[in-house]
Amino acid sequence: MSIEERRAALEAYLAKATGEESASIERTAKLSGGAIQENHALDVVFRSGCHVRNEKLVLRTDSPSGVAVSHSRANEFALLRAAHRAGVRVPEPLHLCEDRAVLGRPF
Repeated sequence: MSIEERRAALEAYLAKATGEESASIERTAKLSGGAIQENHALDVVFRSGCHVRNEKLVLRTDSPSGVAVSHSRANEFALLRAAHRAGVRVPEPLHLCEDRAVLGRPF
């Protein structure tokens, strides 16, 4: 899958997951750190009718080489969600995608 196809698939996923008409990724940047996961900063513009909102998101996915003892994205999502709901100061997990057709791996 080309970069353009992955971007389009991710934009379609984000629009559907948020209930917006469209999502447009304006900027991406790979974040440093993390040998087991890849972290990417995303600036996304969401549109519904005449409403437009900008969001800064972080997309986490496994790196091509993983470590067997690492949590899966689904486990990490569940742990972060429970911690966030309990009032622990962690980033709020918004969406979990396990559909490999979007980016080729869960995120």
